[in-house]
Amino acid sequence: MRSSSSAVPIDPPRPVQARGVDSLMEAAGDVVFRVAPSGEIRQASRRAERTIGLPFALEGRLLTGIVSEFDQAALRTAFVDVQAADEPVLVRTRLKCAGRDTWFELRIATCADEDGRDDSLLVVGRDMSAQYATE
Repeated sequence: MRSSSSAVPIDPPRPVQARGVDSLMEAAGDVVFRVAPSGEIRQASRRAERTIGLPFALEGRLLTGIVSEFDQAALRTAFVDVQAADEPVLVRTRLKCAGRDTWFELRIATCADEDGRDDSLLVVGRDMSAQYATE
């Protein structure tokens, strides 16, 4: 069957023009954090702030403080592993979101600035609660 209208050309996908980590944090994952190697939150995405739902800013607090007590050791181990291997690490954990534990898959990677001076870790989380509810 032939159509009388001409096809609209499809533009090839272009990479996101990110301006550093700040722009990426708002585009990636359900929750995104930039943390110190110690686990202290240096920056949280706006979406992460809304998802966690606390009445105060997350910056300056430990990421383990918003993680279920049963998963804190695994998260601390992941922080050590990512720095030792210098490769992304995946950890499944429950974050305390709006008063209840919600399953997340956290991918953790080292994140240096353009000068290589920043020793932050980038934590990108995906909400897995729907998947876990069906298993």
